[in-house]
Amino acid sequence: MRIYLSGNEEKIIELNQSDEGYILEFNNETYNIYTREIGVNNYFSFDKLKWSKLVTVKGIEATYLLDQKYLINAGFKPSGQGSVDFGSLVTQMPGKVIKISVQEGDLVKKGETLLILEAMKMENEIKSGIDAKIKSIHVSENQNIDSGQLLIELEETEV
Repeated sequence: MRIYLSGNEEKIIELNQSDEGYILEFNNETYNIYTREIGVNNYFSFDKLKWSKLVTVKGIEATYLLDQKYLINAGFKPSGQGSVDFGSLVTQMPGKVIKISVQEGDLVKKGETLLILEAMKMENEIKSGIDAKIKSIHVSENQNIDSGQLLIELEETEV
């Protein structure tokens, strides 16, 4: 899964599942994150020696690195920021929906084109950043849209 941290500068984190946990790529560095379950708790380690309890956090929309605030978006880079939920595609600028390539309930792969949006006299392919199921489509073909408008909601699926 790709996680975007958007602030004064953009940071991208790649997180992929491995046999023993996860592989995290950040700032051109690769880290192995090992995980294990003991009872009802999950733990993680970078070295298999020191283990820390993994805490599940839902609904976080922002974080701070030093004094810099970053908005967090998992799986895709939203067109607009605002109050974006994970799994929502939102426009950044006004435009027109030229073509919708998916239907509600469709399963899509990362990189698959969801719709084509015309903005500033250019056609932009809006692609899925994750493997997902199309939860709902909030626009129609030939519809003019405003900045900040919700286009599609995605529900992440496991490969």
